Amino acid sequence: MVRHLQSLSGNTSVVFEVLSPYIVVPIMDDLDEVDNHALNRDAATIMLDASCMVTVEISVDRGPSQQVGERRSVMKIFHICALIILASSICVGSGLGRSGPVSGFGEFSEVSSEIHLELPSSEQVETLMRRVNAFQLANPYKDPKTGQPVEYDRNWIRATYYTGVAAMYLVTRAPDLRRQLFDWCEKHDWQVGSETYSMANRLTCGQTYLQLYLLEPKQSMIRSLQEWVDSGLPGSPSSQDVWYFEGGRMWCDSLYTAPPTLVMLAKATGEKRYLDYMNRMYWDVYSHLYDREADFFYRDDRFIGQRTKRGKKIFWSRGNGWVIAGLARILPHLPRENKGYQRFLALYRKMAEAVAGAQEADGLWRSNLADALQFPNPESSGSAFFCYALAWGINQRILSAEVYLPVVVKAWRGLVGCVHESGKLGWVQPVGANPEATNYDSTHEYATGAFLLAGSEMIKLVRSHGR
Repeated sequence: MVRHLQSLSGNTSVVFEVLSPYIVVPIMDDLDEVDNHALNRDAATIMLDASCMVTVEISVDRGPSQQVGERRSVMKIFHICALIILASSICVGSGLGRSGPVSGFGEFSEVSSEIHLELPSSEQVETLMRRVNAFQLANPYKDPKTGQPVEYDRNWIRATYYTGVAAMYLVTRAPDLRRQLFDWCEKHDWQVGSETYSMANRLTCGQTYLQLYLLEPKQSMIRSLQEWVDSGLPGSPSSQDVWYFEGGRMWCDSLYTAPPTLVMLAKATGEKRYLDYMNRMYWDVYSHLYDREADFFYRDDRFIGQRTKRGKKIFWSRGNGWVIAGLARILPHLPRENKGYQRFLALYRKMAEAVAGAQEADGLWRSNLADALQFPNPESSGSAFFCYALAWGINQRILSAEVYLPVVVKAWRGLVGCVHESGKLGWVQPVGANPEATNYDSTHEYATGAFLLAGSEMIKLVRSHGR
């Protein structure tokens, strides 16, 4: 469905397309305040909630510099009356104005600009997760060089997907998910990854091996992993103090791929040296890439000191998603008496506060956490990691439910709006290392994994709240 709106305050003409119950995208624009590379059919986003409330997030910071998380000023391109007319016409035409349940959510009984804290049922969440997982199984990602589906992969992309499948299995104990997990692990003979450019990424698949081992311990499940970690071969954690570079530099993504595997391996074997490897790696990367003012990480040292056109720092959403999601996977397995435990916990809480402050009104986050206008479209992979990590903190009673539950509910609601009827998760930034544009159709397996992680914690959350 397409609606046209002529600005009442000038000659800007914008065409809006309804892409889902929550996302309305201008497919033509004349917004010269947005970076030139974002001036395309996906340049800005207006959110329409289940009650047909419109939230305008195509905003321009016309004032002095603002800190990360401060509410941006609303761009007054569109007269509010025109927006109300637009919203009404969309609602009438699409039936979105009806009261009643929306897929993945409970009923919203009244029109309100405030988020309703009525949670979905665990059955609703699981049903949606199954649809997303089924789509991903049937549609493996394609090799960018050949264009062919990648059937055989245990490296970071598919391994991240399977961290989500494992989380879903742990919370549902569904036999078909157990079979899916074992099929993948056995297909690869429980071997470490084969990457040579990013050695820390080789350990990503080990998270799933170890989670299954901790449930059904058989030495064959972790033998190859443990042998490689202890081998002293180039790039292994036992080879040298600094083994976790990517192309000669540290990068924050590695704080998801390797540390959770090492801490779980220590738990599985009782060997303290794996905790030593993990702590040494983690705090070395932290010391090089963490910004103490913003409580975010730079993706790597290339972005330290860089600024956007609006003079803002560059904190990649998915990069910080990797980090805080990694913390939610380290802390459950790290002994509280370990010298690093309190330090990890403090970092998690600081990042949680910063992440919550950078959330946009639609519940999602943008590609650059410090400058939402650099790429104004929602970005679902980082958003899913944030939803997962914050929901985990509430479930563990590390974060205040009073403060963070509204953030998580909005985030899950936004993520549900990114799921196509087919089960494909859209608005995913492609493989990269810095903020980039997204669109409704962009998807990838690592984002599916993050979505399943978020859904797994949502199931726990709604169960604890009586649904």
